[in-house]
Amino acid sequence: MNAEVVQVFDQINSLGKSTVDAMLRLNEIASRATERVVEQQLAVVTDCFKSGLDQMKLVGEAKGVQDLLTGQYKFATQCGEKWMASASKVLEISSQAQSEFGQWMNDRFNQLTAQAKQTAEQTQKVVQQVQKAAA
Repeated sequence: MNAEVVQVFDQINSLGKSTVDAMLRLNEIASRATERVVEQQLAVVTDCFKSGLDQMKLVGEAKGVQDLLTGQYKFATQCGEKWMASASKVLEISSQAQSEFGQWMNDRFNQLTAQAKQTAEQTQKVVQQVQKAAA
């Protein structure tokens, strides 16, 4: 009977360890998504500074109002394209993180269900043995 009790405690310990492992995995998913979003934000900030410099250069080099307006139009088009690409990238990052989180939840649920079932079965055996010994 002592071996069965030890098995129950080992299973409970295993459940705790798997919970810690699952939390570490969740942290990896969140950290990777955060890192990718920060990288994207840095790219946007870099583009903004570059655009500001290009804008100042355009104003300084324009030979007339028509050159300035043409340059402004080109500048606005490029900025819009960059912003749309950036928004698309962030959406992609978000979708990937959501997918990974969904898979993590599914895996964790299946793992917990299997471990809980195994622990419950082993506990039931121990209880039955204790009841037989007490009778």
